[in-house]
Amino acid sequence: MNGWLLEYTVSSRPGIPLMIEALQEGHARVESFFGRSFPRVYTVRIFPDRNSLTNFWRKSWNLPDFDPECWMVGSAGSDTLSLLDIQAWEVEACEHNAKDTTRIFSLVAHEQAHIFHGQVSPNPSFDHMEDVGWFVEGIATLVSGQLTGERKKGVREWFLQGNAPERLEEVWSGPHRYGLAGSLAACLEQEYGREMLYRMLSETTESGLLACLGLEERELLVRWRRYVLTGKIEL
Repeated sequence: MNGWLLEYTVSSRPGIPLMIEALQEGHARVESFFGRSFPRVYTVRIFPDRNSLTNFWRKSWNLPDFDPECWMVGSAGSDTLSLLDIQAWEVEACEHNAKDTTRIFSLVAHEQAHIFHGQVSPNPSFDHMEDVGWFVEGIATLVSGQLTGERKKGVREWFLQGNAPERLEEVWSGPHRYGLAGSLAACLEQEYGREMLYRMLSETTESGLLACLGLEERELLVRWRRYVLTGKIEL
């Protein structure tokens, strides 16, 4: 048992060996990070083209007029991971390189981290949790390995230019949103450890997350700024 069920069309068959490898690595990465198995088996659906993926999202999210950005090639809830076939990326996607296996693997792991989070959370679809996008996306960015040295450098330069967010809701926004959210999650990992991050997966509000940490919003932002600029929580 892999922990997932894989569904795809005949046209997507050439890319399936790479996808299976990515799923295996990502699944193991998520379980290793949290020290626990996925609570449930999930389904991975590979869509051969942008149109079929968009139609699936529109129906799943009850958004009949939804028009995804070109960089959107995957999404995950608590039980389903939907992905655009890698073979279609060159023509039907942007900001992705179908030949960059490292980034493909981290992208898949990012979505698998969302699945794990959704299976633990009392709000598995993350409905009305936009104000804690910094945590939802930050955890997935950290776990998946997407918090690269380049992104860390970008966040540090962003802070030095006077752009450090003044509210948690501002973290998951702007051109450095992955680096910002990921570095905040890394800050929490350094100070509190992965067990605390696992506990926080069950919180659905900003107040609940802060209560876990025993911090006020301003204090967390100050600690995070120190972490970004010095690599340490405390000066």
